Amino acid sequence: MGGIAGLTGLIFLMSLLLPSRYELEDSILIRKTGMQVYQKIADPLSEGSWRPWEQGDAELHTEMKGRPGEAGQEMEWNSRLSGSGKMILEHSEAGAFLQFKIIYQKPYTLVAEEKWLFEDLGQETRVTWKGRLWLGSAVGKLVGPMLRKQAETRFADGLDQLKDLCEGEKEAGVPDIRKSPVMVFL
Repeated sequence: MGGIAGLTGLIFLMSLLLPSRYELEDSILIRKTGMQVYQKIADPLSEGSWRPWEQGDAELHTEMKGRPGEAGQEMEWNSRLSGSGKMILEHSEAGAFLQFKIIYQKPYTLVAEEKWLFEDLGQETRVTWKGRLWLGSAVGKLVGPMLRKQAETRFADGLDQLKDLCEGEKEAGVPDIRKSPVMVFL
């Protein structure tokens, strides 16, 4: 009994040293207008799936409520592999900005925020994807490093897939200019 209490205490103390929030940011240049890219993200059910968490999950069920691109729009998801939760569009400015609140219900109860910025640069758009994840409990903080690593990979994969969807197939010899994901521990 004392060993279990000691282990529980050690885990709790370790969780106090871990960050309670992670922030991630990544961006990519896409040869389309800000409005064209915005429409792919504002409408989660638009033609083609670029979202990395949807790849390879044949059991994923999604349900939309509200109008794409309008505040209050919700997408709920549920599957054995991806868990369940909902994504709510809180703010948007057509062609320039989107902000979502994401509530994960299973396998972990977590809250996240996702922001998208679209900067028109003439022939292309810089698309910036920002994420913030609040871990809350001691258990959340303990799984945080694993979730952070998954998020880094998903941000990079998601932006690459979004670029491919928006531009069509990659052109030979054209470099993929992007910055590395930035992670902030708070």
